[in-house]
Amino acid sequence: MTSGMKITAIDTIHVRIPFTCGGPTPVFAGRTWDTVDTLLVKISTDAGITGWGEAFGHTIIPATRVTIETMLAPLCLGRDATQIEALLLDVHQRLHIFGRNGPLVYGLSGIDMALWDIAGKRAGLSVYDLLGGTAKRDLPVYASLIRYSHPDLVARNAERAVSQGFRHVKLHEIGLEQVRATREAVGTEVAVMLDTNCPWSLAEAMAMARRLRPLDLYWLEEPCWPPENYAALADVRSAGGIPIAAGENNTTAMGFLHMFQAGAVDFAQPSPAKVGGISEARKVFALAEATTSG
Repeated sequence: MTSGMKITAIDTIHVRIPFTCGGPTPVFAGRTWDTVDTLLVKISTDAGITGWGEAFGHTIIPATRVTIETMLAPLCLGRDATQIEALLLDVHQRLHIFGRNGPLVYGLSGIDMALWDIAGKRAGLSVYDLLGGTAKRDLPVYASLIRYSHPDLVARNAERAVSQGFRHVKLHEIGLEQVRATREAVGTEVAVMLDTNCPWSLAEAMAMARRLRPLDLYWLEEPCWPPENYAALADVRSAGGIPIAAGENNTTAMGFLHMFQAGAVDFAQPSPAKVGGISEARKVFALAEATTSG
């Protein structure tokens, strides 16, 4: 293929950022969680423009990294870096028999983001301007806490987040007492979200939603196992009395389409580092606009 901007190299960089959580050092997926680990993807071109992306990290990094190096990079080298949609579609179709999820899609997410970074630099624009810009100059953010389990420890760290200026705090607890302790600690003016990471059956989720309802949660995130049981999420949403958030475990826009069609969520949460990068996230936003009224 002849192109004025060929991909000449794809490199991965494992970044470890020291991390403290305000409590005992947690153990996650078999390792002590004292760093936040990110896998960066660097794409170089023969035009001298370099792009950076992020592939989903944590303890899956070794698998994502080898997938990029042995499966994805060989299919991208020498290709036209300006033809993002065509390149990503070709690679997805070539490799779909290995599953449209996990390290394969995580790696493609990082590659896609790096290609968008190149496109922005080539145009002399930030990527958000390249995508159409926005009238907003400020975006609300929330403090996302780990799972502490002990009510006093949860409340103490929620108070710490509020003291740092956060007006939204997300917990990762699965017990009523931890959430109640947080609400009592931060008061009614702070938004409290609860991400449970898919622990409950439909019946358990419905029961917990009823118990949590008086605590005025901003949203209840991923209450049901398995996460792709959108019918269960829709039932909790319609009867539980708490807005539902979900989607970080979806790795394609089609997963979000099925979620929207089921009426399962109030807050859709595509993770660009897991769902296929900026290109796939754009499709999710379009689907959300087309299939929901809010």
